[in-house]
Amino acid sequence: MDKELAKDPHYVDSNIGCTATVAMLPTNNVLYVSNAGDSRAVISTKNGKGIPLSQDHKPKHPKEEARIKNAGGYVENGRVNALSRAIGDFRFKQNTQLTPDLQAVTGRVAEPDISEHLLTDHDEFVVLACDGIWDCFNNQQVVDFIRCKLCERKSLATICEELMDYCLADNGNMSGIGCDNMTVIIVAFLRRRKPQEWYDWMASKTPPTMPAKKAILVTSKQPVPPQPEVIKN
Repeated sequence: MDKELAKDPHYVDSNIGCTATVAMLPTNNVLYVSNAGDSRAVISTKNGKGIPLSQDHKPKHPKEEARIKNAGGYVENGRVNALSRAIGDFRFKQNTQLTPDLQAVTGRVAEPDISEHLLTDHDEFVVLACDGIWDCFNNQQVVDFIRCKLCERKSLATICEELMDYCLADNGNMSGIGCDNMTVIIVAFLRRRKPQEWYDWMASKTPPTMPAKKAILVTSKQPVPPQPEVIKN
């Protein structure tokens, strides 16, 4: 996909990009997760422990920062591109003297990291979500939220909706935590169970503590109105 987009003249100098997290489960009970960007996959396993199956590609990560600087880029606190790998963002992939894995935001291919997880009967579900979710809750908090809702016998579709609602800031002024776009998918590991049997199994577990709502707004200081000029004679 990244190669095909790179051929489009409309995107040659574009700083528009996106992330991708893909999970694949063949018949060998090994879950494969591929990731480019800061979307994330987290599995709920024995006793509801949340384990990340991907690593966010952020410029502040030492390995990613070193690669960016080697490609002629730099990392600062201001925002131009908050990701170090992505699909698109071709403006940051123009150092043709480097191989794809050394480009500032990877190369002409969005090079992913790939991880493997051997499934067991303790594994409950996997969550794939973008940073709009992970900025509000950490891995364990998202797993705890889902498990709490499963104990209330909510469907996975309903839980996805309620998780996003719980992450949303009360006033969407596009600043602060809880104002980003949000995408979340929850996949159940049936493990020879029928769907209703899986729901019953999850509902029978002791619910964890519901995480506290974290969404906050960051409001900038309002400008001070100009004061009338006083002219003294």
